[in-house]
Amino acid sequence: MLPHIDLANAITLAGLAMGLLASWLAIQGQPNLALVALIWAGIADMLDGPVARNLPRSEMASGMGKELDSLADMCSFGFAPAIISLQLGLGHFPLAVLSVFVYLGAPAIRLAYFNRQGLEVTGGRPMFTGLPVTSVAGILPLAGLALPVLPEAWRVPFLCGVLLLLAAAMVSGLRIPKPRKAGVVVAGLMALTLTFLHVQAAYRQLAPATAEAARLVDTP
Repeated sequence: MLPHIDLANAITLAGLAMGLLASWLAIQGQPNLALVALIWAGIADMLDGPVARNLPRSEMASGMGKELDSLADMCSFGFAPAIISLQLGLGHFPLAVLSVFVYLGAPAIRLAYFNRQGLEVTGGRPMFTGLPVTSVAGILPLAGLALPVLPEAWRVPFLCGVLLLLAAAMVSGLRIPKPRKAGVVVAGLMALTLTFLHVQAAYRQLAPATAEAARLVDTP
């Protein structure tokens, strides 16, 4: 099996590793860094397709790549966002947890449909049916930046709403054009910006604790 893991499939596996890292960081109480890992899982997913199209590949490597991509997407853009959302506060409210379960089903349905149907061409332009699951790698980090500035009473309803809207869009009949090169560049710049903002937020969160730990060590 391993000889069929070419560069494109290795990038897909790197995205899967980012999804695991995102889940682990969320469990460790580092939601900002977890969202950074989610962003980079999205970057890996954005890169593996172009690499695959420009790489001489065996039929087996190509077929494995398609299956591997869906499995990695379910982990990185299904389970990881669910775990991050629970750690962002939804895990404390039974009704809010229900929105996480609803969300989790949407990427599974969306990926199963896409594996069967594929892209559809309209007016010479490849089109997705439903919101691609990788969109959560941009939308959830944006929501994560909004949470701290919202009144505390609004945070759980807001995050539930984001998850439910994502779920509805993924399984809807929305027709979304496949991004062209300009769209990929914009997505890349957005990913870098969100990474910077979340790393900065994580540093602000860690700095007081680090200073307090240093003070305790220095105290005789």
